[in-house]
Amino acid sequence: MMISRLTLLFSFLILTGWLFAACSHSTEDRLPVQREKLTDILFDLQLAEGRSLARLERDTVQTDLKALVLTHHGVSKELMDSALFLLSTDPALFREIQQEIQERLSRVDRSLNQSAN
Repeated sequence: MMISRLTLLFSFLILTGWLFAACSHSTEDRLPVQREKLTDILFDLQLAEGRSLARLERDTVQTDLKALVLTHHGVSKELMDSALFLLSTDPALFREIQQEIQERLSRVDRSLNQSAN
């Protein structure tokens, strides 16, 4: 129980520090994970789970699958949570990333359909 409280406190302090230190920067500049890497992670999670980006924000992705994808990309859960929080504060950036992920998923679907024919 003590570890989870310390983890929450540490995450809160990091997030608070980023928010105060980066008030003059755009959301994309403040993301603790590069936008391209964030998009790759969210794409991998969606592809693996077949769920929408909005559902990913509500933590409906299985914990073990999420941990596996984050480990593959070399990103901690805390950094990803911070990135998703910051992403939720910028609807325009959220839509851009969501659109890019949908385009990638469409390409995967087309590729699978072509290989099936």
